[in-house]
Amino acid sequence: MMYNLFPTTEGAYNLYFEELDGDYDKVDMVDKSPDRTPARIMQTHAFRAGREIETEYLPTKLRPKKRKGNLPDLAIHRMGQICSQRFRDVIEALEPGVHQFVPVQIVWKDKSVDERPYYWFVPRTRIWTLDHEASNPPLRENGKYLGYAMMGEPRPGPIQPVFRKDGVKDHHIFVEGGITGHFYASERLKQAVEDAKLTGVGFSDPLPLI
Repeated sequence: MMYNLFPTTEGAYNLYFEELDGDYDKVDMVDKSPDRTPARIMQTHAFRAGREIETEYLPTKLRPKKRKGNLPDLAIHRMGQICSQRFRDVIEALEPGVHQFVPVQIVWKDKSVDERPYYWFVPRTRIWTLDHEASNPPLRENGKYLGYAMMGEPRPGPIQPVFRKDGVKDHHIFVEGGITGHFYASERLKQAVEDAKLTGVGFSDPLPLI
């Protein structure tokens, strides 16, 4: 089985952190070339496209909007992901050297710097592995999934993406090219996250793998 993995942070979605340097809006992918469709991957999807990101403008210091204390092991800032060393250790144990972790300092409102290491986390595996016939609703001809309606469109149902084993292979966390903005995780990764008691990490109900 597969799972949709997502941060379950507290606080406002787009205002969880304040950027103290860099220019987040200029952060882009190293490679924006098309894969399955003619269109280039949009810059707004940089952190969730399964591609490496450039670091020139990436903020290196973030200030949490919450009171000083513990941060979850996985958090969000805009469309990006911030993770702890514990989260990185779990990912690296299963897929060493595959994904992108860029150090970022956490600076609290009293200007103290959190001594615990944190990182921007960017999955670097992008695959197309949805089953065209078994997924409901069906895929477009270009492989894009119709199950998640755009804003203002009626939401189709029942929604049931189905993944192929021969496409997923031994990947443990990846981006599905046919579904924008989501991460998918293996059963083994889910178990590792639960065993490590990581905070801020959510999983969907099981998704079929055939």
